[in-house]
Amino acid sequence: MAEQREPYGLYVRTKSVDNTLKPLIRHVNSLVNHRSKHRDAGLSKNATILLSDVEEASNRFVSVGKTIAYENDDVREDLLSACDDVESSGSVMMRSSRSYLDDPCSKDKRDVMTGSAKELLTAVTRLLVIADIVDLNRVRRAARQVETRLQEIKQSATQSDVVTTYRNFTDDMANLSAVTGNRQQDIKDQRQAEKLAGARAQLMKYGRIVLTSSKAYVRYPEVASAKANRDFVVAQLCSALSSISATVAEEGASKPHPLEKPGGLASAIAQFKNIVNGIKETAQGMATKDARLQQSEVVSQTIGVLNEKMDRITQESTTLASAESTRSFRSEKIHGECLAVKEGLLGISEALQSQNHKLSATEHAHKISLLVDGVLQKTDNLHTQLRRAAVDHVSDLLYDVDVPLSVMSDAAKTMNRREMEDHARAFQDHCTRIEQASSRVTAMSARPDHVKMVKLAAGELRLLYPEVINAARTVAVQPTSKIARDNLEAFEEAWLRQAKLLTCAVDDAVDIDDFLAVSEIHILEELRQSVAAVQSADPDGMEQAASAVRGRVTRLCEVVLAEMQSYSDPKYSRYTGDIQQAVSDLQESREYRQTDRQTDRWTDRQTDTCTHMCTDIHKSVLIDSQTNTCMHMCTHTHS
Repeated sequence: MAEQREPYGLYVRTKSVDNTLKPLIRHVNSLVNHRSKHRDAGLSKNATILLSDVEEASNRFVSVGKTIAYENDDVREDLLSACDDVESSGSVMMRSSRSYLDDPCSKDKRDVMTGSAKELLTAVTRLLVIADIVDLNRVRRAARQVETRLQEIKQSATQSDVVTTYRNFTDDMANLSAVTGNRQQDIKDQRQAEKLAGARAQLMKYGRIVLTSSKAYVRYPEVASAKANRDFVVAQLCSALSSISATVAEEGASKPHPLEKPGGLASAIAQFKNIVNGIKETAQGMATKDARLQQSEVVSQTIGVLNEKMDRITQESTTLASAESTRSFRSEKIHGECLAVKEGLLGISEALQSQNHKLSATEHAHKISLLVDGVLQKTDNLHTQLRRAAVDHVSDLLYDVDVPLSVMSDAAKTMNRREMEDHARAFQDHCTRIEQASSRVTAMSARPDHVKMVKLAAGELRLLYPEVINAARTVAVQPTSKIARDNLEAFEEAWLRQAKLLTCAVDDAVDIDDFLAVSEIHILEELRQSVAAVQSADPDGMEQAASAVRGRVTRLCEVVLAEMQSYSDPKYSRYTGDIQQAVSDLQESREYRQTDRQTDRWTDRQTDTCTHMCTDIHKSVLIDSQTNTCMHMCTHTHS
């Protein structure tokens, strides 16, 4: 019997199998643990009912199992064998249970019944696992059918063939989406469910584009960019189908995703702080002169380790501080805080080496503790500046993200290939900078799940943008072709949706207070540039600054309002009302700024008004995080 079970094992993948087993397990456990109050009377009424329930449940499993077996040839032999095992185990369970309940004082009979109960549960579990293979195979068959349709689309030679095959493809995709969605809901392992969700999202995204890219290639087979588009989409769909087939067959608990780990710089800072905290604990053990000397040597070695770690943190911090979007004042703060931390470590080292015998052991330990607290505070200050330096890049890049794409698309439609290529390089540079900004955010995030989501979204954006450029090149070659333009629009929509997903993932990873503080500074910068442009009679400069203000304000309001959706409970209304009013005022200020630019006048009073609006919305969130009553916007508590 053991050899028959090996191909399938007893790993239960789904919630439905678990739920199906629970009643039987409950009945069997009740029967095994049954104690008759009237031992001389033989079977009690309760025991008889329990035994009948177990027998009925076993027979029901066998009946349903045989029905499934006759409907599915691929598992018929194994399923019928499992049904025989359940029947056999059930019969043994019934006999041993009756024997024990007739003689409930017999330990041997109880042991026999317990063993037969385990055999029955094992047999039923194996039956359900094999029956679950039927559902698993249904998903696999649906995936293979979609892959077949996909190859048919790829081999289509005419527009009508593409359209006809695509209709069949969408029907098969709908079936696959349904069975995979059910499996996703039923599967126990959360990571496997996430994999299925990701693969389904890929199918939905590229399932829309496979039609336009295939039509473009069939119409213009000589255009290399059209072929690249079609091949890319087919490859992405095949990858998603393979992921579904592999995921549903996985056994055991999934391992964490390779990208699911804390950001490098955030992790280094956390390790640094843990070691620094250990110095304070060590200092408490310096009760005698000898202990002080011994522990001082240990701490001195620790200081050496800390200096090495701080050198690494300083190196990475310097890279971030010197990046393009990091503001100069923040760069100076980062360098200053790095220096302050190093000086703090030096202070601890000197205190440990000092021979001030006037201090008692307690006083000496207290002095070390104060120095350690100072280093921790300086490290926190550095961490804050690094986080906000990363948000500098996010704030600069994740508003009006569609502008470089629109400019490239417009150039492609005007038959100007050289200009299109110039704008394509600008769009590529824009995408690269977005990816770099998201990478800086993940480096500062301590949440593995946030790091994973941002990196996955950024990776998808990296895959998509070359194909958007290819689609634009096809249009540049055939600017009047509706087929080529439809294909470009499909890729543009896919890129914009992915950019939105990346933006949402970054927003989740970024501390809301950091975002608001940085946005406030950036908006004020743009306002000052706008005022300077007005004073110097520079309408182009004014329009550029005004556009940046509108984009940043719109983005800031979207982030805050999205956060507000989590706090619809009336008990939060006192605080959320203030924040919503601040957002409304800021939006009105943005619109007023937009209409007033035509007058070439922007007074100090109006500048101050918009400045106060930025400050008000930041204060509203700070008040809320301090009370810890309304919105959990910040990961840090403001005291």
